[in-house]
Amino acid sequence: MQQETKQTHLLYLIGWTILAAALAVLYFLGFMLTEPVDYKYAIFFLTGLFSPLIAYAVLFLIKKDSPALSVIAIVGILIPYAWMMLTKTIYPAYFAVVLPLSVLFFLFKKPIQCLLLSIGAVLCNAYSVYVGLTEGNAGLAIAQILILVLFYTGLCIGTSLYSKRYRQDMKNNENIMRHNNQTKVLAYDTIEATAITVDDKDVYTKGRSLRVADYAANIARRMGLPEDVIEKIHQSATVHDIGKIGVLDELLLKPGALSPEERFKVQQHTVTGSNILKHFSDLPHLAVDARCHHERYDGTGYPDGLKGEEIPLSSRIIAIADSFDAMASDRPFRSKLPPDVIHKEIEKGIGKQFDPEIARIALEMIDRNELVCGTSVFNIH
Repeated sequence: MQQETKQTHLLYLIGWTILAAALAVLYFLGFMLTEPVDYKYAIFFLTGLFSPLIAYAVLFLIKKDSPALSVIAIVGILIPYAWMMLTKTIYPAYFAVVLPLSVLFFLFKKPIQCLLLSIGAVLCNAYSVYVGLTEGNAGLAIAQILILVLFYTGLCIGTSLYSKRYRQDMKNNENIMRHNNQTKVLAYDTIEATAITVDDKDVYTKGRSLRVADYAANIARRMGLPEDVIEKIHQSATVHDIGKIGVLDELLLKPGALSPEERFKVQQHTVTGSNILKHFSDLPHLAVDARCHHERYDGTGYPDGLKGEEIPLSSRIIAIADSFDAMASDRPFRSKLPPDVIHKEIEKGIGKQFDPEIARIALEMIDRNELVCGTSVFNIH
């Protein structure tokens, strides 16, 4: 849809340029027959005619889908009509072709602006016809009326054809979106099943991924993040440890301390998870957070040693949720920790392991017993 808008603006810019140039040529043809020559009038007219067009062209080059383009277009269209009314000039009304083009442009984008534009242009053209009749130029006025009828007829036909195509395009887009959603759900079902399989490797980690997802989503919501961002965080947290599928069970379940070599192998689960999830191109945040959720705020984390806000916000949130669940759950080498101990551990990690702002929010939630699982409103689909 965005690409379609850019193409529409480009076509409109080309058409507007042609019309403005033609209007200027006709104006000068009439101007050359006028005695005495009024150069001041000519300068004002050309300035009013081309200034909006130049502004439109410059803005289009800078930002091809800017909403301001529509406003500039309306102003530029109404200037010739307003000029015609103020100066009692008839021949600009021959460019009633501007109106149908404008209506077609705004019809499905800005219906209120379209209506106002139509009313303004019709009033100006009616006034121009009135001037032609009262000043004895009935032939020109009649010709103008015929041109208006011709273009409004063309407008009706064009609008009907465009409307039919628009409805068909919308139907096609709905079918494509439905297919994409089905594909995305299928893909995510596969990922979730894999994540649950990883969790089920050990009775101590059963359901861990879904708990972390709920914790992360609730922290994000308390931070006031937009709902679509919260949902992405929930999705990422659900599969953040999927890379552990490539780690040997004897390492994951080892009750004692890991050797440096063993620790490195376990840490590689972040890279493995990212490599698995990067193939889901419609959900790029999954791979990013799988890779970054063990980065530390002070830059001593892994695998890339990112520091502070170099770490994605979603990964910083998941890091706290992940640590909280690890401390609040039974492990092979210890029982779950009480809330006051968890509070102290997270507090110790502020500015080191954890983002200070996120950690303080999490601590407030822990103190109020609000950091619980099973409360997220999001389904992973």
